[in-house]
Amino acid sequence: MADAFLLMLDQSGKLSYYLIEDQAFILEHQGDNPLIKVFPNRSGTKCICIDSTGHGYMLNPVDESLIMIPNFQAETESVLWDIEDQNLFVTVASDMMHTYLYLPLSLEGPQIIHLPEYLRLDEVDKPKTGVVTMIDKDMKPVILKDGYVYSNTRADGIRG
Repeated sequence: MADAFLLMLDQSGKLSYYLIEDQAFILEHQGDNPLIKVFPNRSGTKCICIDSTGHGYMLNPVDESLIMIPNFQAETESVLWDIEDQNLFVTVASDMMHTYLYLPLSLEGPQIIHLPEYLRLDEVDKPKTGVVTMIDKDMKPVILKDGYVYSNTRADGIRG
């Protein structure tokens, strides 16, 4: 069984990981700017942080490394981590979503890619910008599983 911990964000914008079993803080992260929102993955091995300037980055608490998120929207309200793929996540603003993939190993080192949309095979070798998915304001994305976002709507409940 994995160690249980608490993730705390204090009023000064400092993020702390507290290991319950040892009753000790194992990491305290204070960025250049105070953090205002944090979105850890289920296991706590990655955490999306939003600072007071609206910048978003991923914190790896194991080695305390930071990776900036490209095309990050300061208006981001939530982050959904994929239940099946631990390196896939979406950021959700009021009427749009951005899909990202974390690559822990690449020729350029660890990086986050804002995923583009490819409609034909010959487009794969060409650089493309990340896609923005527009969502209806009545839809609230609640789960990301296998790359599919499931949303709650006022009238119909959960939809894929």
